[in-house]
Amino acid sequence: MIAPLIERLADARVVVCAGPGGVGKTTTAAALGLALAGRGAPGWRS
Repeated sequence: MIAPLIERLADARVVVCAGPGGVGKTTTAAALGLALAGRGAPGWRS
């Protein structure tokens, strides 16, 4: 589920997650951030 989102959002500068509580916004955002950081996405520093 994360891989298609990574491809769609890899060049995005700002991403907004919105929705009701308990649907997984924070979990999804954290997974995307870790995946993009692991790829060496611009703007990320180690």
